[in-house]
Amino acid sequence: MKHKLEHSLKANVTDDSGATEVCILINGIPHIKFTKEHYRGLQAWYISKVDFKIEIYLTDGVIIKAEYNSLQKWESVLKLINQQV
Repeated sequence: MKHKLEHSLKANVTDDSGATEVCILINGIPHIKFTKEHYRGLQAWYISKVDFKIEIYLTDGVIIKAEYNSLQKWESVLKLINQQV
């Protein structure tokens, strides 16, 4: 029996951003959301072929940390952030 929350390596990463905020959805579910005015930068790296990381730096020392299990998801999110900020 498959677990209901089993991760899929394929994902539909979409951009629902507006003029003032970045909003990225994965399979229609909000994944990352922040205002553009608070964005300060990001750092991205990988540990292995199934362990990818992004840290997004916002004002006031806020850090959004995201981890991915596929190169496709990680690259898609990075490309959308880059297009929006």
